[in-house]
Amino acid sequence: MMMFEQLMKGLVKRGHQVDVISTFPLKKPVKNYNDIEVPSVLPKLVNNMTYEGMQNIIKESIVKFIATRAGNDICDKILEQAKLQELIKNPPRDPPYDLIMVE
Repeated sequence: MMMFEQLMKGLVKRGHQVDVISTFPLKKPVKNYNDIEVPSVLPKLVNNMTYEGMQNIIKESIVKFIATRAGNDICDKILEQAKLQELIKNPPRDPPYDLIMVE
């Protein structure tokens, strides 16, 4: 579940058209809520972290790890997705976006 899902649903209830780029599409479609699903680019951390790997993260700095791996690396991979590139090159015009939020 996306952290801002309730906010997005609230915007829809108030009459907005909402496009959400996410690896977590809604289980039940909602009118005016368009999921643009991108494949998961998050590293598989559940049952996939070794003691040595965790030691390297702690040694490096957890803040640096989160900022680079969960920030820059993931954003780069999402921006490479064909669906998102198409949206960037051909944004909606009727109506155009009046707000873009990044989670």
